[in-house]
Amino acid sequence: MQHFTDGITTLLFVRHAQTVWNKEQRHTGSSEVPLAKEAERQIAVLTKKLLHLPFDALYSSPLSRCQLTIEPLAEILSLKPAIRDDLKERHLGSWEGKSPTELLPDHPGYHFPDSAYTGEFRIPGAEPLEQLEQRIRDFIQEVQHKHPGQTILVATHSGVIWTIQHRIVNNPPDALTWPGNCSITTVSYDGRHYTLESFESIIF
Repeated sequence: MQHFTDGITTLLFVRHAQTVWNKEQRHTGSSEVPLAKEAERQIAVLTKKLLHLPFDALYSSPLSRCQLTIEPLAEILSLKPAIRDDLKERHLGSWEGKSPTELLPDHPGYHFPDSAYTGEFRIPGAEPLEQLEQRIRDFIQEVQHKHPGQTILVATHSGVIWTIQHRIVNNPPDALTWPGNCSITTVSYDGRHYTLESFESIIF
């Protein structure tokens, strides 16, 4: 991948490696949850895939699962990730830690995991979707202003990436998608248009 020109910033949004709650199909939200056994292999594959790309800066959610996912790459590239609270996963209120088995009886039509982000259910105590979307837009705009024409790696969460794919970019996917663990979603931003360049997702 080569750098874009004319102020277009390229951001590669990487979802963290698998956690214990991911494996158990539980809504993690902004809770701290340890990585699963599979995470080590996933991180190794991801690191190898990203090594040849010309990153100018790394950013990460403060949650440990994101920092651990890009730690090997950061060490190899000698780049220290900037830790940003605005890259945290959406706080899911009363749904955090809950599984489909626990939620489905009281929520007809519920589907894991996207029902936490589509807005079809009111989740007590959850961060409003509009607030989530705005903080992501603000982050992308700030990064573009700070890194025009550069390539940036961002370690974050599935809900953040889903929101980018389905609520922010000007060319959203035709099908409902969900980013897998250690997947890469590439977005370019020129100060006006958010363009989805590529993504690796699970299609429902």
